[in-house]
Amino acid sequence: MPDISAPEIVLIAAMTRSDRVIGCNGKLPWPPIPEDMERFKTRTLGHPVLMGGRTWREDLNQVPLPGRIHIVVSTQAVQVAEAKPEPIAFTSLEKALEWIHQQPWPRVYILGGGSIYTQTLPQADTLDLTLIEADYKGDIFFQRMNI
Repeated sequence: MPDISAPEIVLIAAMTRSDRVIGCNGKLPWPPIPEDMERFKTRTLGHPVLMGGRTWREDLNQVPLPGRIHIVVSTQAVQVAEAKPEPIAFTSLEKALEWIHQQPWPRVYILGGGSIYTQTLPQADTLDLTLIEADYKGDIFFQRMNI
């Protein structure tokens, strides 16, 4: 029987509808979409966010998003460019999720990257996806799903 006090695990991502591109060279491949950025901020503000080391280093440039606890899974040392508090670092996703399930949080957002999404998809309670209609080239993809 699942632990009813465990936080809801929400995978939040933007991806192209046609081929599920989520990244290219460590960045989003499409220009900023203000409505989606605001939606992301509204949903994740005040909640912990979990990400892989590459997402932390390349997408966030090692700068924490305001108003969120950052949990980074990386086999490399986690550096912080500026701001506090520093992220909580784990060397494995299993250890991070075990720790998360001991916290009193109602919800945790998974921010990627591709490997983290793939590994957490079976445990996700909710998928919060933005589908980008245009096609973009990429090197990171969201896993195929049968829904």
